[in-house]
Amino acid sequence: MKIRFEPLTYFLILLFAGSAFTSCMDDDGLPDEPVINEIWFDKAADELNIRFTDGDGDFGLEPNQTDPPFHLYEEDSTINFFYFNLHVDTYYRSEGEWVPVILPEGALGNNYRIPDLTPEGQSKQLRVLVRVDFSNANEEMLTEETDTVQYRAVIVDRALNISNEARTEPVIFSD
Repeated sequence: MKIRFEPLTYFLILLFAGSAFTSCMDDDGLPDEPVINEIWFDKAADELNIRFTDGDGDFGLEPNQTDPPFHLYEEDSTINFFYFNLHVDTYYRSEGEWVPVILPEGALGNNYRIPDLTPEGQSKQLRVLVRVDFSNANEEMLTEETDTVQYRAVIVDRALNISNEARTEPVIFSD
């Protein structure tokens, strides 16, 4: 018995093979490194919002994930940068310049450990919106001199890839 393929059958085989091949590839060609696409501060909710992507989905840390390189303190008692995967610095405007808010030595600041977000399934691409409650952080920091602030953020994936730096538009707290 001889199997004969019609032209439509060849087309369907090529279509299936092509879709199988592309399903193994990144859907949108996102880079493996995390990329912050958008950042803004919502004054009404007192939240910092960060929208980012990660092409290989290796983002987030488990609470018990504290062995090197994710340990909290270095040998010299300084805080290890990679313990946190979201770093937010605050700047205030002084005489037209953006000045970083200096934290006391040993303070953890506005750094956070976002939990493991690795998706299930074949495609590991992540598109994430993180919302961080800043109500307590702003109460302690804002004064008459520091009523206009700007937030700068970077994120780090488990492969220790550091994202681009992103800044909010200036946020004016005195109205």
